[in-house]
Amino acid sequence: MRIAYIVHNDTHGDARVLKYLDSAAANGNEARLFAVGGGVTRFPPGEERRPSGGVIVRLGPRLRTVDKVKPGPKSRRRWLQLGLRQWTFAFRAAAAIRRWKPDVVHAHDADTLFAALLVRLVSRTPFVYDAHEIWEAQTLPPRIAAYYRWILDRSSSRWAGTITVSRGIQRWMTERFTLRTEPSLVRNVPLAASLPVPGSTGILRSAAAIPEGARLIVHVGLIGPARGVAETVKALAFLPDDVYLALIGPAPKRSRDHIASVAREHGVADRVRFVDPVESDAVPTAISDADVSVVYPQPVSLNSIYSLPNKLFQSIQAGLPVVASDAEDVAEVVTSLEIGVVAPARDVAALARAIADVLASGDAYREAARRAAPDMTWEHEFARAAELYDAVVAR
Repeated sequence: MRIAYIVHNDTHGDARVLKYLDSAAANGNEARLFAVGGGVTRFPPGEERRPSGGVIVRLGPRLRTVDKVKPGPKSRRRWLQLGLRQWTFAFRAAAAIRRWKPDVVHAHDADTLFAALLVRLVSRTPFVYDAHEIWEAQTLPPRIAAYYRWILDRSSSRWAGTITVSRGIQRWMTERFTLRTEPSLVRNVPLAASLPVPGSTGILRSAAAIPEGARLIVHVGLIGPARGVAETVKALAFLPDDVYLALIGPAPKRSRDHIASVAREHGVADRVRFVDPVESDAVPTAISDADVSVVYPQPVSLNSIYSLPNKLFQSIQAGLPVVASDAEDVAEVVTSLEIGVVAPARDVAALARAIADVLASGDAYREAARRAAPDMTWEHEFARAAELYDAVVAR
C-alpha cells in the first residue's frame, strides 16, 4: 500500500507525524510524508530517506533560513502571509501527491485539508483526516477561524475515515460532523523503544542537583500557560522542605522568568529546578528516578479539557505514579489504571494534598504504572490506524 501523509510544518519536533511515517514503512508500506521546506523552515526543499524506509518530501521555495528571519508583528498582514503560504503549499503538495499516486492520503490537522481535498477532487484518492486537536477551539483572527470552519465543513462529507487523539475529541467530532462512525483513537503514546531497559537508572536527580534523600516531583514538557506548572510550583509551598520539583523540557525565557518569579513569591525558589530537555524517546528513562509526575492541564479551552498529553504516557512508561487534574481524558486514564490521584484543576491546596498522598503511598501506584507500561506503546496505537487504512482502501 502507498500512504501519503501531509503535514504543514517542516517535521522538526513533530514526533507524532514521524512515528506514523516510520511505522507505516516498517509495516511494509510505501510511505511518504509531504511537508514544508525552505523559506523560514529548518530544512531545504528535497527528499530525506529515514532509516525506516519512509521518505520525507519537503516542498517550497528556498528562501532565507530561519536564523536570518525576524518574526513579524501579529498583524493582519502576518496572517495574510500565513494563509498564502498555506495555500501555496497545498497546491504544491497536491501536485506532488497526485504524481506519486498513493492508495490513501492521511491529512494531519485542518491546515492540510485543502491539499487533501484537491487530491480527492482530481484523482479520487480517498483521504483520512487526523485531528490532533479541535481547530475550532483555537483562538484565531475571525477570518482565519471562518476559513477553518469552512474547510472542515466542506471536506467532512469526503472524509474516508477519521482519527483523533483522545476520547473527548472523538465524541466532539462525532457530534459536530454527524459522523456515522466514531474516529479511530490513536493516542500520542511513546514508542516501545522508549521503555526503560531493565537495570537502567534515571538522570533527573543528578541533572537537577537534588540533595540525597530528597523526594522529587517532575513536570515534563514545555513550560507554558494552561499546563499546570505555576499551580505545581505553588503547591510545593504546602509540602515539606525535602520535596523538590524538576521541570524538564523547553523553557522559553518569558515562561521561565514567570515560573521563577512564582517560585520566589511562594518561598520555594531553592526547591524548583529547570532541566534541559532530552530527546522524546529518552524521557521515560531520564525521569524514572523521580517519585511522582504531575500532569495538571487547566480547563481554559476544549483542547485543554480534552487533552491527553504525551507526558502522561511517558510518565507511565517511566513507572511513575501520576497526580493529574480532573481534565476528563487525563483523569480517566489515571483512575482506570489506578496509577495515581486526581485533583481538581485550579485548586492548589488539593493538588498539594494529592501529591502528599502519592508520596506517602507511592509504591502501589508505581507498581500499577509498571504493569500498564508494556501496553502503553505507539505500536499498539498505530495498529488502529493500519486497520483504518485497510478498510478505506478495500472499499
